[in-house]
Amino acid sequence: MISWIQNTFQKHFKWLFLLLLVVVIIGFVFVTGATSSLFGGGHGNPKAVRREFFGVNLNSREGATVFSDARLSITLNYGEIPIQDEQLQPFALGRYTAIALADSIKLPPPTEKEIVDHIRGLAFFRNAQGVFDNKRYTDFRDQLRTNPRTSEADVDRVIIDDIRVDKVQKLLAGPGYTLPADVIEQLRQADTRWTLDVASLDYASFNPAIKVDEAVIKKYFDDNALRYEIPAKVSVRYLDFPAAAWLPQVTVTDDEARDYYHANAWRFPKPETKAPALLQPQTPETADAEADFAAVKPQVIEALRQQKARTLAAKAASDISLALFGKVRLDALPAFIESNKLTVKTVPPLDEQTIPPELGGSPSVMDEARKLSADQPYSDAITTPGGAAVLVWQENIPSRQPAFAEVRERVTADWQATEKRRLFNAAGVTVRAAIEAGLKSGKSFSDAVTAAAQAAHLTAKVDTWKDFTRVSPPQGIPGAALQPLASLDKGQVSEMTMSAEQKGILVHVAEKVLPEAAASSPRYAELQKEIAAFNAGRSGGEQLNAVMEAEYSRMAPVAP
Repeated sequence: MISWIQNTFQKHFKWLFLLLLVVVIIGFVFVTGATSSLFGGGHGNPKAVRREFFGVNLNSREGATVFSDARLSITLNYGEIPIQDEQLQPFALGRYTAIALADSIKLPPPTEKEIVDHIRGLAFFRNAQGVFDNKRYTDFRDQLRTNPRTSEADVDRVIIDDIRVDKVQKLLAGPGYTLPADVIEQLRQADTRWTLDVASLDYASFNPAIKVDEAVIKKYFDDNALRYEIPAKVSVRYLDFPAAAWLPQVTVTDDEARDYYHANAWRFPKPETKAPALLQPQTPETADAEADFAAVKPQVIEALRQQKARTLAAKAASDISLALFGKVRLDALPAFIESNKLTVKTVPPLDEQTIPPELGGSPSVMDEARKLSADQPYSDAITTPGGAAVLVWQENIPSRQPAFAEVRERVTADWQATEKRRLFNAAGVTVRAAIEAGLKSGKSFSDAVTAAAQAAHLTAKVDTWKDFTRVSPPQGIPGAALQPLASLDKGQVSEMTMSAEQKGILVHVAEKVLPEAAASSPRYAELQKEIAAFNAGRSGGEQLNAVMEAEYSRMAPVAP
């Protein structure tokens, strides 16, 4: 049976649902021992075993693009999220299977409007309010011009392919199906009307006496040794190429500024108007075009100057990286720096969690740092917020397990926090039992909570939320108060759960009114359609998986 969470997830995150489906269904394919030979280090090696998948040798540079495009697709659709190779592989192959199907049926490329609408819906370009942010999109496009790894053409290709993949998914999905029991369950989950009394127990002010025992702390350290492992780091310096250093030599002619404005007019709205609706509309040559340009000319010139300076900085960094590679030993670097009048800066040793902001804070910086060694001490040019840089290796610092004495304070604090949470959870069990006893004796929920909290030395607050549904919860109600509702009836009290605000939440159901479940009602028909769409999407994913499995089973090593 489809749960409320599943239905909501499918409705708003269809592509991610497909990703999870593919991972679950075909993940077993990649634990047979063939993974290393299929995906390990063969890209671009002429002696690597050929692995043909829909006409692409996965052990080639073209095959590497299948996986890099998939990673970029995930980033654009869901933002910067960590994903391991074993998670990426099934998604990448499923995505490429859909692309191959689109090619086989000659699915046409998307229209300009489809591309614009798709970009506006990408999570990577949303602001904190979840709304498309023109500036985020603009900055991203600008950075691509000096990005040695990802080009604008790469991004355009991935966006177009994602739109086509979505169309293939919809074609495979078909009409879908549903059962009356599923619709009734969804009606109850979505449309039941609730009145709740919610008790919030304050965790921050809970201050139990916790005696520190050295032996207990030491055992906690031993039991959680991996938690305190100091990760491997790479010690680097970097050659700095600030874009500001090239600004004095950058000139912008009126014609260049005008052309830049016409190509990016949406970035420079007139002071009295809002940004255009489309992402990159071409500014028509009208009688007002010149006046529009004149109104924002200083901003256009400055933006173009900054872009030119960043390009020059990136080129200078690339030239220096090339001059260093295989030609300048580390002991000769000081003389090279002096003769080329370069600036070298230091940063703390790098790991995934400590990438300094002056280098941009991007995981790609750590990717470059990991490649460095005594034999290859210089990185490719990398873009930074201020321009560009070349990393210079100093040493690899291996991970290590610290002695207890080194981290005793941290371990003690962690154990105390764990012990406090254990005692708080135990107090929650006691308080719930006392509340239930108080309700049976005729007390109101508020009075029962007050008495139980005082006995447990807790600070409590009670709020009442009247006549709402889970689809439209009242503003301010803790999310944790909604979680246990599926298993609660009128008069019952939930177990304590923790809210995002670090409050212990206990829910008392004052009223529970079930909705009408007649098959003739419009709401029944609406949910029936949504569930059918969910089932159709699942069916489409299974069909896509079947095609992919067939191609995978056909794929066999081919000698180079």
